[in-house]
Amino acid sequence: MDRKGGGEAEAALAAFRAGGGEVRAYEADVSDCARALGVVQEVRSAFGGLDILVCNAGINRDAVLWKMEEAAWTT
Repeated sequence: MDRKGGGEAEAALAAFRAGGGEVRAYEADVSDCARALGVVQEVRSAFGGLDILVCNAGINRDAVLWKMEEAAWTT
């Protein structure tokens, strides 16, 4: 979801639904590791699994995502 509340996320959801798609949005601040893990659990529970996850957090570190420590998300 759109953390800034500008309405772009809701407009995207409406556009997907208008095209016949099933879409859901989950809001989380990725600097809150517990909440991010909670969203993954919610998605897995709702859909029976998770095939693709896009994290568009807008941070820049010199490491690939799976090598980043949790502290890198909060500093």
